[in-house]
Amino acid sequence: MNSKKYLPLRVFAVFLAGLLVGKFCFSTTREGVGISLFNGKPSKLQAVINLIDNRYVDDIDIDSLTESVIPDIFLKLDPHTKYVSSENRDQSERNIKGRFCGIGVEYSVFNDSIIVLYTVKGGPCQKTGILPGDNIVSADSVELTAENAKTKLPLLITGEKGTPIVLGIKRQGVDSILKFSVVRDDIPLLSVPAAFKRDSVTGVVKITSFGEQTYREFLGKLSFLCSKDGGLKNLIVDLRDNGGGLVYAVRDVISEILSTGDTIVYTVGRSREKESVLLDTVSKPLCAGMRIVCLTNYGTASASEILSGAVQDNDRGLIIGRRTFGKGLVQTPFSLSDNSLVRLTTSRYYTPSGRSFQKSYSDYSSDYTNRLKKGEFDSASAYTGDTLKVFFTKNGRRVYQGGGVMPDLFVPEKNSSKSPLLAKCDKAGLFLKFAARKYNVLFQEDSLAVLQGKFVDTLFSDGKLLSEDFWRFAAAYGIETDAKKDKKELAEISGTVLNLIRANACYVTGDWDGYYEYLYLDNPDLDSAATLFADSLRFEKMLKPEK
Repeated sequence: MNSKKYLPLRVFAVFLAGLLVGKFCFSTTREGVGISLFNGKPSKLQAVINLIDNRYVDDIDIDSLTESVIPDIFLKLDPHTKYVSSENRDQSERNIKGRFCGIGVEYSVFNDSIIVLYTVKGGPCQKTGILPGDNIVSADSVELTAENAKTKLPLLITGEKGTPIVLGIKRQGVDSILKFSVVRDDIPLLSVPAAFKRDSVTGVVKITSFGEQTYREFLGKLSFLCSKDGGLKNLIVDLRDNGGGLVYAVRDVISEILSTGDTIVYTVGRSREKESVLLDTVSKPLCAGMRIVCLTNYGTASASEILSGAVQDNDRGLIIGRRTFGKGLVQTPFSLSDNSLVRLTTSRYYTPSGRSFQKSYSDYSSDYTNRLKKGEFDSASAYTGDTLKVFFTKNGRRVYQGGGVMPDLFVPEKNSSKSPLLAKCDKAGLFLKFAARKYNVLFQEDSLAVLQGKFVDTLFSDGKLLSEDFWRFAAAYGIETDAKKDKKELAEISGTVLNLIRANACYVTGDWDGYYEYLYLDNPDLDSAATLFADSLRFEKMLKPEK
């Protein structure tokens, strides 16, 4: 049927909310509570749907029409109420569950090839012998190119657990195409990928999201840091670019930081009744006695804003970095009868002091651009939010309501574009691709050393030669350097280049602790935290109200 015949129907998108009644009259939440979306009363909306279904001039695929117009309905609400089709539900819940079914490979389309960047430790691809730096040229009987890889490869590698897929691999130094039969399996998605010591008494824990496995992973990383020489007196919780997740996961993590009875967050819904999430732990928190810093930026959102707001309002630690995203809405998931899902906003979050951190709905999609134009990532004074609504922390410090959580100590965003060469290499992902290629080459030369975990040490046996090799690799992909013209810039960034190569060499081997440790060398946010920890008087003063 001609798609133009649907055009008049889209005018009635608001009426098609009745479709949720006509087709999905009864639904259940993920907790299994029965809900009638329409409260059992007849409706004009339902009558319109029935009228279209029974009397419209052409046959209408009501299911197809449903999928196309429900998102339009939710556009009339808030930016975070979402409809997830049954086909996309599993994909959308991967981070929450902390695992998915696949083959355990990360790849990138690079020029005319599909390069393997990383294989999950113990995952299907690693077990069968596929290496970082390999090129994927086929999947089952389908030949893959740079043009079709983005659309075909994700569909081909997805499948049921226990089913095989045959990958064709072109390997460095091997003339023939290698064939690997890979059996799909459960692949873990780490939400606490790394922890390392910044100095003898300061640890860093990176949390990328809050899912079902986050608390268990957090405990493991924290115990690891505490067991290392010097113990742990200071903890940096890195929440940068953490888009959120499950509230109960935040509650569990923060139970190791706050004290019994502290309020973590509270919500207010349609009934205007206040519901608080209190800390009810009875055991001694692992972080008791430690000084705490949370790192935040624009990508810190939702559940991670709950954590940073709770730490700040309870005066348990300090927030360092930049203003957070500003997502303070609660989505309740409702499963529909066809396994599709509605994530409906049902209440708002408030920090313990009473602040809402939800930003305005106006210009929502251009918020990042607006902050950039105002210079907010470079200067704390560029923020012109609502400073009239004053709130107070447990100790009586002044805090203000605005879109997101404001840091106690602002740190300008590090801008690698100050070096044009670094900016070009970052944009092209060259450091990771170079590390993957070197892994592949070194495996051919000395597979035993690589398999024994000596790849990074072997790679860095001669830093000068390695740096020259990298710039030759970059030149092959259009990023050329001139020994005379770029001499000063190359000298200034030489140390950073080697650190980034080392970080990405750790990445391809699955050493996440090493990856973040080297990635964060010369990081202004971490440097500021370390400086603050070194000045005990200043740290304690910042936790007290101004006189």
